[in-house]
Amino acid sequence: VEGETDDAAILDLRDRQRRNLIATLLLSAGVPMISGGDELSHTQSGNNNAYCQDNRLSWYPWALLRDERFDRFRQFVSELVAFRHSQPVLQRRKFFTGEVSPRSGCRDVTWITPGGSEMNGGDWSELSAFGVCFSGDSIDEVDDRGNEIVGDTLLVLLSSKDEPIDFRVPGVCRAERWELMFDTRFDTFADRGTYVTSGNEYSLAAHSIAVFRRTNDAEERENTG
Repeated sequence: VEGETDDAAILDLRDRQRRNLIATLLLSAGVPMISGGDELSHTQSGNNNAYCQDNRLSWYPWALLRDERFDRFRQFVSELVAFRHSQPVLQRRKFFTGEVSPRSGCRDVTWITPGGSEMNGGDWSELSAFGVCFSGDSIDEVDDRGNEIVGDTLLVLLSSKDEPIDFRVPGVCRAERWELMFDTRFDTFADRGTYVTSGNEYSLAAHSIAVFRRTNDAEERENTG
């Protein structure tokens, strides 16, 4: 359905797809390119030549800040930007190779099937649902002081399916447990302390993305004192 609507189901899907699109951008390698107003869902009504439109198509949509629905999206984008800044593995200066790092013994990037296994050649023909693991132990770069850069290992589950799918959470990169960071079925980031154990299933909603970070019992004990 195109254009304006008051159908709650359509609006909910549109909001989720906004979160999916901005999450895909900010989880990608390289420098994110964001236009002013994207954080407020300024779509220009689909017009890609708005530079010559001195009207509501191109005007900055300040009024959307007074709309709770769009302000929630702005807050989600803010949290997502902060999350990206906190994750060295999302700020790599080198391309992923898919090779095993000698230091960590883990691939820098691993592609995962919904069944929890590593993808092979035949799996690439069906990409409506898949996962990817970014190893924070395999960045193989140094900071300005010459120290090795190490960050969280992240697991990203993605689905463009029209129905929910149960993902088998992998034990890739020696992971025993994963902590949920956010799931785009929701319009806010997850509360800390939501975990899923490797080998168990996570129900991913239709048209959504879920992001986890690798954790373990020792780290949890450290954080709780």
